[in-house]
Amino acid sequence: MPNFVLKNIILLFFISIFSSVNAQVASVKFFIKHNTDTEEIDMNLVIIDGKTSIPIDRIQFNSQITFVVPKGLKPTMAKTYMPLNSNMKYDGSVPCKWKLMSSILSPAVTPENDYYAVVPELHPSSFYNDLKAGDTIKLFTLDFKGAGACLHKIRLFDNDNDPKSDADGMHGADFLNTFTIGGTEHIYNGNLTNSSSLKSYVKDGAIIVQAKGKSYQWFRVGDPQILDNTTEPIYRPSKSGNYYVKIISDYCEVTTENINFKK
Repeated sequence: MPNFVLKNIILLFFISIFSSVNAQVASVKFFIKHNTDTEEIDMNLVIIDGKTSIPIDRIQFNSQITFVVPKGLKPTMAKTYMPLNSNMKYDGSVPCKWKLMSSILSPAVTPENDYYAVVPELHPSSFYNDLKAGDTIKLFTLDFKGAGACLHKIRLFDNDNDPKSDADGMHGADFLNTFTIGGTEHIYNGNLTNSSSLKSYVKDGAIIVQAKGKSYQWFRVGDPQILDNTTEPIYRPSKSGNYYVKIISDYCEVTTENINFKK
């Protein structure tokens, strides 16, 4: 083994021991943002408790971020942002590589969903900039081309309620979200509620929804009968009331929020 590799391993070993006791960031949560126009999802890390400017406490360690995706919809890694390789002195410019590591497709326990785990590449070592409670750091962007309205069905894995490794069809695979920085202590503390929702708007006497789909089933709130089944995301009601639309695509069905229309 080359000397520089051995020295790096020894350094990281002592950093791990020291930082596990003195870690400055104590709690983080995950948060995703849906970008409907580009059919992409931004993955964000939110610092909940603690702060640090110490280099050894800013190093990315083993972590896993799992996405629950409608069956058949495949992600690709579009871009990575943070942490940065060799950023100990805040002079890094190359983002850490986050990679799609493993997946389980349509397991028996939830045949309507696929599961994709993303992990960071740990060599070379990557460092965050200074961190403090309240910070939101964008880590990477996943591309879900063809998702259309189903983009809003994509969510983060719920460690408490989503399938464990022994569930039917999971084949022993562990998709739990985890996060460590500056040491081996797991500081992941759940997901922040995603406020993104599928909304319609009224323009020129019509209801319009900005979402791609194969067909659009329009309803009046309180009436189970389909008012119209269109191939375009637009509907012109004949009277005032509250309406919503069910968007049908290859991967899922998505229902919009109710919208008030005045004739």
